[in-house]
Amino acid sequence: MIYWGPVAAVGTAVGMLGYAWMAIPYIGGWMVLGIGCVGSVLFRRSLFLYVTVTILAMAIGMLRMGQVGDAYGKEWENRFGKPLQVMGTILEKRASYIDERGSMVTYIMQAEKVGIGREVPYASGNGGNIYVTLPSSPRIGIGSTVQVAGVLRPLTYTMNPGTYDRFHKDRERNIVGRLRVKKIADMQLLQNGKGRRYYVQRVRETLYHRFCRVLPTEKARILSSLLFGGHYDELPPALIRQFAATGLIHILSVSGSHMALLFAALQVIGRRLGWPQRVRFIFLVGIVCTYGALSEFAAPVVRSLIMGLISAYGVVLKRRYMGCQALGIAIAGMLLYNPFMVFDLSFRLSCGASAGILLWYSKFQFILQRFPSFLRESLALCASAQILVMPLVLASFQALPVYSFIANLLVAPVLDLVILLGLGSVITGSIWTPLGDIFLYPLQWLLTWAIQGNACLAAFPYSRYWHGALSVTTAAAWYIAAGAVFLKKRQGYIAAGLSSVVWVSGQMVAWLTAPAITVYSFDFGRDSAVCAVTADNRVRLWYNKENFSSREDISYTVIPALQYEGIFALDACTVSGKDTKNTARQLAPYLTAGKVRQCFGRPPGCTVFSGRQPYYLSWGRKDDRFPAGACVEVFKADKTEFFTMPEGVCAWIVHCPYKGREACAAWKQAAAYKGVYCFAPATDGRVRMTYVRNRWLWETYKGARE
Repeated sequence: MIYWGPVAAVGTAVGMLGYAWMAIPYIGGWMVLGIGCVGSVLFRRSLFLYVTVTILAMAIGMLRMGQVGDAYGKEWENRFGKPLQVMGTILEKRASYIDERGSMVTYIMQAEKVGIGREVPYASGNGGNIYVTLPSSPRIGIGSTVQVAGVLRPLTYTMNPGTYDRFHKDRERNIVGRLRVKKIADMQLLQNGKGRRYYVQRVRETLYHRFCRVLPTEKARILSSLLFGGHYDELPPALIRQFAATGLIHILSVSGSHMALLFAALQVIGRRLGWPQRVRFIFLVGIVCTYGALSEFAAPVVRSLIMGLISAYGVVLKRRYMGCQALGIAIAGMLLYNPFMVFDLSFRLSCGASAGILLWYSKFQFILQRFPSFLRESLALCASAQILVMPLVLASFQALPVYSFIANLLVAPVLDLVILLGLGSVITGSIWTPLGDIFLYPLQWLLTWAIQGNACLAAFPYSRYWHGALSVTTAAAWYIAAGAVFLKKRQGYIAAGLSSVVWVSGQMVAWLTAPAITVYSFDFGRDSAVCAVTADNRVRLWYNKENFSSREDISYTVIPALQYEGIFALDACTVSGKDTKNTARQLAPYLTAGKVRQCFGRPPGCTVFSGRQPYYLSWGRKDDRFPAGACVEVFKADKTEFFTMPEGVCAWIVHCPYKGREACAAWKQAAAYKGVYCFAPATDGRVRMTYVRNRWLWETYKGARE
């Protein structure tokens, strides 16, 4: 069983996803575990053993996810909505912004002691972490111990496919709530920085200031991100866009490529110095673990660290290294440690790219054997890394870098040399600072060349291929075709034919069921958005803004949600609510012609679609007249005067920005009493409505269909 590691890793991940997405009862995990144990006793053949290992891994994954998921936030359920005194340690700075109270900063704080009301905080055990928002002055450092007072609020999330998955990320970090300090008197600094995070930050700041001795401030920040990741808010936004356009964005965050480069360099140094294998291994463990700590043990770093240490220890024991086994052990171990990591995008991309290289690299080497070696190796590495993650990249970023191969051939080697010189500067500068500065002079020239070369590639026309998320049938056809290369010639042709049949069938079904119009109703918290796409691909967007404090949220909320659905340009756009000028400015670049229409107050309603069952959009005015049999969407449903619900409406889609989920529940209850469909993006997530054969079909983000 040479593939038991990958099989166990995949089974563990599937079990965890099944428990989280399909709400499998906890007892189901024990039942699957029993089936797997019986199978391991009865079946000894290789195929059946693989099936048995998969079942056992699925059971373990389900049980582990159930254990962690059921325990999440239990201690905090009866504390929401109450004034608390919380004492804890600042772990991380998340964001800073300016609102009506002045400049504020949001941190992640580990809650160590909690008291209700004016009680002195008492020990609460392993209670979890909370978001705490404090005034920016006085400045609070990482690792500081503070005591804050405020009302604890539950976390709220928007539910739109294609946007950042903060729901599972908070669970991965065990963040259970949020607390806002309204005045400085409610905050008390008890002790300055301490602990691992504090010393890591101190070391990084010291290294940054050392870089500034030779490099300009901007290049010193770029070098710090190249070496240790993080602090992306300090980098020029244009630089991040350029690296994303060429597919080198992973180099700005510490990834598996950094660890592989470091492992290779340390192995070469150890051999040149003539150290024995065991001494070399101990030296390597110390250096890479220190580097991992400076990189804050990000998921790709830990995955690469585990695989590298397995490889190095295999050399010590004179055992054959199998990359697939090491990858499987790393994935399974990390998931069992933190099951919510299965939803982490960086973890998925790192594992998928590594698996692609291990499985397809040699295949591409054989296919491209007529090419020169340097070209063949670069092309095979770039292509194999994309095989498994391509559907995930399109679902998450809605674009593929067209010039990725050229960038990996010309720019990436220079950046690898920059990283090696930077690490050399860090190590030698720790011995004698001027010695470390020697490495920075050639590094500055190479870094400038790499940045300018990358910017040149990003400026080329069509540097990105924009595409929405792949359909289920297209993704299935892609993976079937990718797996065909592992089959014998005849079976490979059959698999390729099956892939074509699956893809063509999906396209035929989509063509036969093509709607006259598709309407998307998104969940953006207090803000609301409705987008209508007609059969001739004309797109119109209505955006109502009620959350004044989030002024720059269009680019990371609205646009990704639209692009996930394959919408990259708008033919018309109307904005209403608060701060319409700023909202119109952010949406203007996506408009193909004309200007963004701004509405003030409550504009009159409008008919989005005229048909046997029209679609009507209302801002909650008393004088709105709904067409008979219409599907009606209301932007400010919690401030309307017609809660009695006029007769003749076939369905309601309601947004309640002020009274929230309680008002949405009241609307749904009233609609159910009248036998009318009612949806609320705040509770159902993104609602997708298609008009097919003279009737509306509904689909929600949570999976409900009508």
